[in-house]
Amino acid sequence: ETPADLVEEVARMVGYDQIPATLLRDELPPQRRNTALEAELKVRDVLVGCGLTEVITYSLTNLDSVARLDPSGLKPDPAEYLRLANPLTPEREYLRRTLMNSLLETLRDNLRFSPRVSIFEVARVYLPLSGQELPSEPRRVAIVMSGPRQQTHWSEPAATTVDYFDLKGVVEALLRHLRIS
Repeated sequence: ETPADLVEEVARMVGYDQIPATLLRDELPPQRRNTALEAELKVRDVLVGCGLTEVITYSLTNLDSVARLDPSGLKPDPAEYLRLANPLTPEREYLRRTLMNSLLETLRDNLRFSPRVSIFEVARVYLPLSGQELPSEPRRVAIVMSGPRQQTHWSEPAATTVDYFDLKGVVEALLRHLRIS
């Protein structure tokens, strides 16, 4: 249908190995830096360096899961969330506005297998904008830590659990490496 299709057919008939290798005749366009991607990779590297494991969760959630974040247990207003027109399952019908509910569910699932879980996620959340069809999609970082501070060892009978100061240390290390005061 196109000239490229015709060239491909001729090359296949002649044989790809019969076509000589040549260099490009033109120079490559100048490369532009993607500072947002570079910053995201730096965040990931720092958090992995602090001993956390990266997870990737679904961008879709349900309102029951989000309601568990609120101490009162009230279900959020569905009008504040973007709903898929044809969701595959009721557990995945709304675009998330926070990373925390899915990260806490991942923590719950992993605590069944390991007493210590330290995970993070760098991902987009979807915030509806009034009067606009498409949402704002800012990137967020979420960190969850639970369990003993270190692996249990025979020389230390009682291991201390991670607390606020462990999380604070990770956040301070991240800010220091990003040169944010």
